[in-house]
Amino acid sequence: MINNIFNFCIPTEYIDKDGNVNYRLPFANERMTVLEFQAIHAAAKPNAPKLSNPWCQFFSCGYRVSQENLDWKNWNGFTQADVDSKLFYNNEHAFNVDVLLKAIHINADSVCPDNYFCVQKSSGGKGYSILFYWDCEKTELNFKKCCLLTQQFTKKIFYCVGPHGAEIIDYAKDGKRVLDKCSNSIF
Repeated sequence: MINNIFNFCIPTEYIDKDGNVNYRLPFANERMTVLEFQAIHAAAKPNAPKLSNPWCQFFSCGYRVSQENLDWKNWNGFTQADVDSKLFYNNEHAFNVDVLLKAIHINADSVCPDNYFCVQKSSGGKGYSILFYWDCEKTELNFKKCCLLTQQFTKKIFYCVGPHGAEIIDYAKDGKRVLDKCSNSIF
């Protein structure tokens, strides 16, 4: 059974010394709420500044986890592939992002039905976050293995979408790749 409970907070709004609105995340060990993913997703504000939206960690311990207080037994088993396809779309390529979102979901459900959890559009509307769940012992080594599998599954999902999906996932420009971040950092 999936433990889809995450550390969660809504960043605190404040005015910085220059009079600009900014947002603060909790400090290490600071209390955080724990919520199911669906409740966190429901709290998102689609047209609000990215930094003001709900923030969560792949832990379910109720306090902000940092390098200093990291205890792997609190990892909730999730990894995320951050597909930064705006690199591709910003280079004169056009495609219906919602059509691709649906195709990603359909293919993810068939490529890795035991581990695929969900896919979402990024706040910018041109990228995707794919969440995977891993029912394994909560250790650093298993986390790293799951991150590698996350990257491999994500590539396979995009290849299954067809030539356009493969073109997106393999795209690179100026040393940046569309699939640069696959939860290889827990923070």
